[in-house]
Amino acid sequence: MSLSRAYSRKRAYRLGAVVVGSTLLLSASFFGLVSLATGDAVGALDRMPYYLLATAAAFVGALVLLEEWQLDGETVMRVAGMVAVAAFLLTGLGVEGLVFVLRYPESVVSSQLFVYVLSAGMMATGLGFWTARHYRELKGGYQSQGGL
Repeated sequence: MSLSRAYSRKRAYRLGAVVVGSTLLLSASFFGLVSLATGDAVGALDRMPYYLLATAAAFVGALVLLEEWQLDGETVMRVAGMVAVAAFLLTGLGVEGLVFVLRYPESVVSSQLFVYVLSAGMMATGLGFWTARHYRELKGGYQSQGGL
Protein backbone atom coordinates (compact mmCIF):
# COMPACT_ATOMS: atom_id res chain seq x y z
CA MET A 1 0.00 0.00 0.00
CA SER A 2 1.38 3.40 -0.93
CA LEU A 3 2.07 6.04 1.65
CA SER A 4 -0.54 8.41 0.18
CA ARG A 5 -3.23 5.71 0.23
CA ALA A 6 -2.43 4.92 3.89
CA TYR A 7 -2.61 8.65 4.70
CA SER A 8 -5.94 8.97 2.86
CA ARG A 9 -7.39 5.99 4.72
CA LYS A 10 -6.19 7.33 8.08
CA ARG A 11 -7.67 10.75 7.27
CA ALA A 12 -10.96 9.14 6.23
CA TYR A 13 -11.16 7.23 9.53
CA ARG A 14 -10.48 10.41 11.52
CA LEU A 15 -13.03 12.37 9.53
CA GLY A 16 -15.57 9.56 9.95
CA ALA A 17 -15.01 9.52 13.70
CA VAL A 18 -15.53 13.30 13.85
CA VAL A 19 -18.74 13.04 11.81
CA VAL A 20 -20.13 10.20 13.96
CA GLY A 21 -19.15 11.91 17.22
CA SER A 22 -20.54 15.27 16.16
CA THR A 23 -23.76 13.71 14.88
CA LEU A 24 -24.29 11.88 18.17
CA LEU A 25 -23.52 14.99 20.26
CA LEU A 26 -25.83 17.17 18.20
CA SER A 27 -28.55 14.50 18.24
CA ALA A 28 -28.33 14.33 22.03
CA SER A 29 -28.60 18.13 22.10
CA PHE A 30 -31.70 18.02 19.90
CA PHE A 31 -33.24 15.49 22.28
CA GLY A 32 -32.41 18.00 25.01
CA LEU A 33 -34.45 20.59 23.15
CA VAL A 34 -37.32 18.09 22.89
CA SER A 35 -37.03 17.44 26.61
CA LEU A 36 -37.21 21.16 27.42
CA ALA A 37 -40.06 21.76 24.95
CA THR A 38 -42.16 18.94 26.38
CA GLY A 39 -41.44 19.87 30.00
CA ASP A 40 -39.71 16.56 30.67
CA ALA A 41 -36.38 18.08 31.76
CA VAL A 42 -36.93 17.19 35.41
CA GLY A 43 -33.94 18.08 37.58
CA ALA A 44 -32.23 20.25 34.95
CA LEU A 45 -31.71 23.08 37.42
CA ASP A 46 -30.01 20.67 39.82
CA ARG A 47 -27.49 19.83 37.08
CA MET A 48 -26.89 23.49 36.13
CA PRO A 49 -23.73 23.94 38.28
CA TYR A 50 -22.06 21.12 36.32
CA TYR A 51 -23.00 22.73 33.02
CA LEU A 52 -21.47 25.98 34.23
CA LEU A 53 -18.33 24.17 35.33
CA ALA A 54 -17.97 22.63 31.86
CA THR A 55 -18.54 26.09 30.36
CA ALA A 56 -15.84 27.63 32.53
CA ALA A 57 -13.38 24.86 31.65
CA ALA A 58 -14.05 25.32 27.93
CA PHE A 59 -13.64 29.11 28.24
CA VAL A 60 -10.31 28.87 30.07
CA GLY A 61 -9.09 26.13 27.73
CA ALA A 62 -9.94 28.26 24.71
CA LEU A 63 -8.19 31.30 26.25
CA VAL A 64 -5.01 29.33 26.90
CA LEU A 65 -5.01 27.67 23.48
CA LEU A 66 -5.73 30.89 21.60
CA GLU A 67 -3.04 32.78 23.52
CA GLU A 68 -0.56 30.15 22.32
CA TRP A 69 -1.49 31.08 18.75
CA GLN A 70 -0.49 34.68 19.55
CA LEU A 71 -3.73 36.22 18.34
CA ASP A 72 -4.81 39.72 19.32
CA GLY A 73 -6.70 40.09 22.59
CA GLU A 74 -10.04 41.00 21.03
CA THR A 75 -10.03 37.90 18.82
CA VAL A 76 -9.02 35.68 21.74
CA MET A 77 -11.85 37.00 23.93
CA ARG A 78 -14.46 36.85 21.15
CA VAL A 79 -13.61 33.28 20.14
CA ALA A 80 -13.30 32.09 23.75
CA GLY A 81 -16.71 33.59 24.45
CA MET A 82 -18.22 31.77 21.47
CA VAL A 83 -16.59 28.53 22.62
CA ALA A 84 -18.05 29.03 26.10
CA VAL A 85 -21.56 29.61 24.77
CA ALA A 86 -21.29 26.57 22.49
CA ALA A 87 -19.95 24.46 25.37
CA PHE A 88 -22.81 25.53 27.63
CA LEU A 89 -25.45 24.75 25.01
CA LEU A 90 -23.95 21.45 23.89
CA THR A 91 -23.22 20.26 27.42
CA GLY A 92 -26.55 21.31 28.89
CA LEU A 93 -28.71 20.19 26.00
CA GLY A 94 -26.65 17.05 25.40
CA VAL A 95 -26.92 15.84 28.99
CA GLU A 96 -30.61 16.71 29.13
CA GLY A 97 -31.08 14.80 25.87
CA LEU A 98 -29.34 11.74 27.27
CA VAL A 99 -31.43 11.94 30.43
CA PHE A 100 -34.57 12.19 28.27
CA VAL A 101 -33.57 9.17 26.15
CA LEU A 102 -32.76 7.10 29.25
CA ARG A 103 -35.90 8.18 31.08
CA TYR A 104 -38.33 7.76 28.14
CA PRO A 105 -36.79 5.21 25.76
CA GLU A 106 -40.16 3.96 24.59
CA SER A 107 -41.21 7.37 23.28
CA VAL A 108 -37.89 7.75 21.48
CA VAL A 109 -37.76 4.30 19.90
CA SER A 110 -41.45 3.63 19.27
CA SER A 111 -41.93 6.79 17.26
CA GLN A 112 -39.73 7.83 14.39
CA LEU A 113 -38.40 10.68 16.51
CA PHE A 114 -35.01 8.98 16.79
CA VAL A 115 -34.56 8.87 13.01
CA TYR A 116 -35.63 12.50 12.62
CA VAL A 117 -33.31 13.71 15.36
CA LEU A 118 -30.39 11.64 14.07
CA SER A 119 -30.99 13.07 10.59
CA ALA A 120 -31.05 16.61 12.00
CA GLY A 121 -27.80 15.91 13.87
CA MET A 122 -26.14 14.68 10.70
CA MET A 123 -27.38 17.68 8.70
CA ALA A 124 -26.10 20.04 11.40
CA THR A 125 -22.74 18.25 11.33
CA GLY A 126 -22.52 18.76 7.57
CA LEU A 127 -23.48 22.41 7.90
CA GLY A 128 -20.89 22.92 10.62
CA PHE A 129 -18.19 21.23 8.54
CA TRP A 130 -19.05 23.37 5.52
CA THR A 131 -19.10 26.55 7.64
CA ALA A 132 -15.68 25.75 9.12
CA ARG A 133 -14.23 25.18 5.64
CA HIS A 134 -15.77 28.36 4.16
CA TYR A 135 -15.54 30.67 7.17
CA ARG A 136 -13.56 33.37 5.37
CA GLU A 137 -16.08 33.52 2.55
CA LEU A 138 -18.93 33.87 5.02
CA LYS A 139 -17.03 36.50 6.97
CA GLY A 140 -16.61 38.55 3.82
CA GLY A 141 -12.86 38.13 3.53
CA TYR A 142 -13.04 36.36 0.20
CA GLN A 143 -13.07 38.67 -2.80
CA SER A 144 -14.74 37.13 -5.82
CA GLN A 145 -13.02 37.61 -9.17
CA GLY A 146 -15.89 39.08 -11.20
CA GLY A 147 -19.18 37.50 -12.23
CA LEU A 148 -21.58 35.48 -10.16
